[in-house]
Amino acid sequence: MRKWIQTVVAIFISLVVFVVPVKADIGPKPSVNLTFKNMPEGKYYVTLLTSEDSYGPWHPITEETFLEEDEQEVAKAFLEAIKDKELYCYENIQECSDNHFYSWSYYPPNDFVIAIYFPETKTVLMSNHLERVAFDTYYTVYYKGDQLDSQLTGQSDGPSDEEMEMLLDVREDINNSGKLLNFFLRVIGTIIVELLIGLLFKYRSKREIRIILITNLITQLLLHGLMYLFDVHMGPLTWVIVFPILELVVFIIELIVYLITMKDHNKWKTFFYTLLANLVTFFIGIGLALMII
Repeated sequence: MRKWIQTVVAIFISLVVFVVPVKADIGPKPSVNLTFKNMPEGKYYVTLLTSEDSYGPWHPITEETFLEEDEQEVAKAFLEAIKDKELYCYENIQECSDNHFYSWSYYPPNDFVIAIYFPETKTVLMSNHLERVAFDTYYTVYYKGDQLDSQLTGQSDGPSDEEMEMLLDVREDINNSGKLLNFFLRVIGTIIVELLIGLLFKYRSKREIRIILITNLITQLLLHGLMYLFDVHMGPLTWVIVFPILELVVFIIELIVYLITMKDHNKWKTFFYTLLANLVTFFIGIGLALMII
């Protein structure tokens, strides 16, 4: 048994090393993506303000930061808006007037405030504090008025931060339907394939089919359930790093179950059936996962 496990460990390590080479700064990166709705006509600029004073390669803007002439007004407006707040403004400022979409796709902050600057009215609106809740985080930002309400703008001391936040309705956009469908396809496809390979290895009695079905139902739900969570929160690179390791654990569990419950079959036959079935479903799982990456 120990030699078999050592052999399989070597095979799966080879898969990790040779199937997809991984480098330190290559691969998918986390992102924060904003879609804007009901925005007023005219230009507007968007950035994410954060309490972190440095993040990855980004550094906060100061009055001494060199900026293009058309960026200076926007940056100064954001800096003025945060002068009494524990927030920092980075250089990732984008004009979103045309596509109404903002994306920070390289080292985005973990906590942030959405800030919008309207140059025509010299107004900066800021949302409440938000977080990056998934590897790729999506929010939809609804502008709740074509102009500042006269009740707010007429105040001598100006509108409060809470009143300004009321003009933005920010909703988390959760759209994992593709990942969920992919999850069920992987589970069902894996079980069908392992049953078919079992038939080729002459595991054909009702008892043997039931053992393979129940064992795979449990292991595949656990395996792909964990991979779904890893994929959502850590990104698709987990299919290269985590999936082979979990697949190896599943192989060992299934092999032990089959050796105990199907003793009337040759042990080597059981070993090679389990190995072949898991190798085939491993590549099927990788292939199906790539469909949504």
